[in-house]
Amino acid sequence: MHRYHDIGIPTSQPRPGERHIEHLKTFIVGHENSEYGVEWMRFEADAPIPELVRQVPHVAFEVSDLASELVGREILIAPNSPSDGVRVAFIVENGAPLSFLSSPTPTIRIGVKARPGVQIVQPTPRILRTLKRLRQPHPTSPDSSGLECMVDDY
Repeated sequence: MHRYHDIGIPTSQPRPGERHIEHLKTFIVGHENSEYGVEWMRFEADAPIPELVRQVPHVAFEVSDLASELVGREILIAPNSPSDGVRVAFIVENGAPLSFLSSPTPTIRIGVKARPGVQIVQPTPRILRTLKRLRQPHPTSPDSSGLECMVDDY
């Protein structure tokens, strides 16, 4: 499964809201701040990032099995963890950088019942992240990490 996650665009200019990924010597204005997943990336001079990623925008896809996606591919950046629970690797595809990202299975699942003539579209990772942020467990509840959110037709 490949699901669009973001487009990473290299820049040399600092941007408002940057966060620093210290071990990668990279500054990011995250895709979560963009309706369409635009992510700005700025690199320190000695960042361990290949020139192709520093110069050419990349498209990132969320995948369910990062290791299997890398088999037989030209690996540009080996799997690494830019943040807790997230694994990322870059490959070269037709001369362009692509990024594969995997993270733990979301804890919120959505089921949709369709009415005749209604097309079903799977929720994007961004929608799932938003729902997860909006979920507020009751203070007296036990751990709610297995909470399911069902969206039915209305």
